[in-house]
Amino acid sequence: MRRLRRLAAEPSYARRLASQRLTDDDRRAIQAEIARLGHPPLISVLLPVYNSNPAWLRACLDSVLAQLYPHWELCVADDASTLGEVRAIVQDYADREPRIKVVFRPINGHVAATTNSALTLATGDYVAFLDHDDLLTEDALYRVATLLDSHRDADMIYSDEDRIDARGRPLHPVLKPGWSPDLLRAHNYINHLTVIRSELVQRAGGLREGFEGAQDHDLLLRASETTTAARIHHIPHVLYHWRKHGAALGNDPATRAAVAAASHRAVAEAIARQGLAADVLPTGAMPFLHRVRYRLPDPPPLVSVIIPTRDRLDLLRAAVDGVRVRTDYSAIELIVVDNDSREPETLTYLCQLANEEGVRVLRQPGAFNYAALNNAAAALATAEVLCFLNNDIVVTQPGWLTELVSQAMRPEIGAAGPLLRYPDGRVQSAGIVLGSGILGRLALHQRKGDQPPSPFQLQQIRNVAALTGACLVMRRAPFAEVGGFDTELAVAYNDIDLCLKLRAADYWLVCTTFAELIHFHSASRGPESTPEQRVRLASEASYLKAQWGAFATSDPFVNPI
Repeated sequence: MRRLRRLAAEPSYARRLASQRLTDDDRRAIQAEIARLGHPPLISVLLPVYNSNPAWLRACLDSVLAQLYPHWELCVADDASTLGEVRAIVQDYADREPRIKVVFRPINGHVAATTNSALTLATGDYVAFLDHDDLLTEDALYRVATLLDSHRDADMIYSDEDRIDARGRPLHPVLKPGWSPDLLRAHNYINHLTVIRSELVQRAGGLREGFEGAQDHDLLLRASETTTAARIHHIPHVLYHWRKHGAALGNDPATRAAVAAASHRAVAEAIARQGLAADVLPTGAMPFLHRVRYRLPDPPPLVSVIIPTRDRLDLLRAAVDGVRVRTDYSAIELIVVDNDSREPETLTYLCQLANEEGVRVLRQPGAFNYAALNNAAAALATAEVLCFLNNDIVVTQPGWLTELVSQAMRPEIGAAGPLLRYPDGRVQSAGIVLGSGILGRLALHQRKGDQPPSPFQLQQIRNVAALTGACLVMRRAPFAEVGGFDTELAVAYNDIDLCLKLRAADYWLVCTTFAELIHFHSASRGPESTPEQRVRLASEASYLKAQWGAFATSDPFVNPI
């Protein structure tokens, strides 16, 4: 999965960096492009300083002086450092460079107060945030400025970053997705480099004291509430070197606990500000990772669980029992769509189901068309919420439907999907990834022999580009609004098409790994292996591409690097 990669130290990354190092020709081309910018913005770099390592502080300041983009000012606030050399270094750089402004705080106030002191010096259109032991790449502000030149309404910009060791040697990159509000509630995936319109920062009141260590997470949550998704941009380039060293904030257990508590409070207050009925819970993966659990109304909405089937009584019985016996949701209408079952045992079972309370059996004869079967059942359904469920799903957690419905009931959410596992426990999918050359692959897909996804990956609620129709939960209103499943896509890609229609209608899709099911994956129909099936699959792929163009193969939630 490439949504957010925290890679182990890798020699190949150092080699890649060396191969991508800017040449003099590159620098001349960049300077020529800067000269052509129509409205070069002034970027105020905010730098809080306290008892810095002198060598690291000089390197940090030099990385700003080395910027190819010249329209910046560096606003330095020293937080009453007790090391005299720190003050001398800052003053020396300010004396030599007129674009450097300095304020020396008389008392120590910690990082939020110090950053706010730096903010009082800022006159730029945008502010960028820099830590005193980190580095900017020489093209960092240039790339920000070129994005702003083409997106003049941008309010928030962030880039990829990497880790460097105490000696400045590269360790590994952190490659991020595009704007994902649910992921930001889970943890501060944005981090560095962050650039925000100055007006937004001022309107948000700057950084809040009392959130030390998570002050940036708190600011990002508050600032993002005052803008729109279209005005938040990700630059898929490593523009920031984050130094990893023994004195870094958060290495001490007590400090880590305090930072985790501050991050938790920032998310909880964001939920409260927006008037959302939800609780913020810890996860077992790491102290900085949160789970937002949304509350259902009382009573909970009725859910129509729709299961298409053709024979395979062994699968159908397990799926039905999972919904009716092993699911703790209290308001379920079950609709089984029978597509020409022929086996006597299956027909007998369907007749029994049809006579039971809360169950309907819809007979839909004819050639298999997954989209048409589900559309017919949705038209018959009486519930506010629809759950499309394959007949080869096995329920393993009683709360799976509660979690999915609680996500789907959010007005901005078009559909919600779970974590699916193979029967042997391997992760099958946590959403669908779109990309060039493919129409969809399973996210977090663990093939035989692969290492399992990390606990960090498996305890995130995040936005995705598409969800598999094997289990898809959504409100009836968005389903009707976008016209349901496209019956031209009889077998494949109808789930991706539905998700694309929802996203085109400005709905978000969400995958929650706190709902988990087993999926036998094509157990009913088998693999697409015959020549006829391959021809049909190619035809449906062509149809989807013709309908959506690049939208069908672009995924904002996957880093393109």
